[in-house]
Amino acid sequence: MNAINFFLVMSTLIFSSVTFADNCRISTDTWDLSELVYRKIDGPLHKIPLGPFGGLTNEVHKAAIFNDCKSGTEGKSTDYYLKYNGALGHQINHHSGSEYIVFAVPGVPGIGVSIDMKDPNRDWISLSEQEAKLVSYNGPTVGFKSRIQFHVVSDLKTGKYHVPRQKIAIVQGNRHGASPPYTPAVNIYFPETDITINASSCVLNVPSDVRLNDDISNTTPFSVSVNQCSGPVNIFTRFSDVTAPETVKEYVKNTGTAQGYSLKIETEDGKSVQLIPIGTNSNDGELSLGRLEAGGALIKEFQARIIENQSRKIPGTLEYGVIVGVAYR
Repeated sequence: MNAINFFLVMSTLIFSSVTFADNCRISTDTWDLSELVYRKIDGPLHKIPLGPFGGLTNEVHKAAIFNDCKSGTEGKSTDYYLKYNGALGHQINHHSGSEYIVFAVPGVPGIGVSIDMKDPNRDWISLSEQEAKLVSYNGPTVGFKSRIQFHVVSDLKTGKYHVPRQKIAIVQGNRHGASPPYTPAVNIYFPETDITINASSCVLNVPSDVRLNDDISNTTPFSVSVNQCSGPVNIFTRFSDVTAPETVKEYVKNTGTAQGYSLKIETEDGKSVQLIPIGTNSNDGELSLGRLEAGGALIKEFQARIIENQSRKIPGTLEYGVIVGVAYR
């Protein structure tokens, strides 16, 4: 006879109480910093300053982007972060001021962009390569503001540029002690952008030294040339006295040892050229050299004439300093 042993194996299941905090609800997972951006930058290169470019700022306010957010354990606040994804490359050196962190706009030489976000009651926080905390908050609804500012960061290049819409960052909350710990993410998009740049610039060529004619009764010719212009421009030139760059006058004073002689600048056909203050603003005394198309060049001939300014002459050296400037408009 065989014995059959019956065994009852019992195991104990222990049930404990687990609290799952509800996650936030987001009103949209897409945040466009702006609608289509179209701007035109037009003017002489030397008159376009580095820094924020007026008229290219756009501000967006979404008052309730995160909703129904419950705190983590023990009522801890939720930290909301702005996190960059690297789409615009690295931060660049710039001259816009310490309040901005600037990235290069892809494919647009000389143009940068800064992007900032904030809680409506706090200071702006700049998008940077490091994630940045926007605010700590334990309320059910959170909203933010954003702004986008374009900057001139280096020499511009004439052309038409198109930048497609692209994701550059996210905003997300970290709910300390909650499960799940992170809120849904809101995706931040750089706007589709069209920028037209007509930044005219030219290269001015003048001789660094002009040797005066040995016979001071004769004039000494020299030339001023302008080339490599980036766009259609009207060219103007002016002459100024090194020793009196803010003065309107007709003659240049000798800085050498001889006495009794001044220098006069004339056009090729002998017309007197007035010496006027240095600068680029329009001035009655500047000379029009004509209009140049992109890539064009011109040469203008002038002459220097020695003028006796007193009856008593003292032999010596003749040295004159003249500033030659060019403006293009």
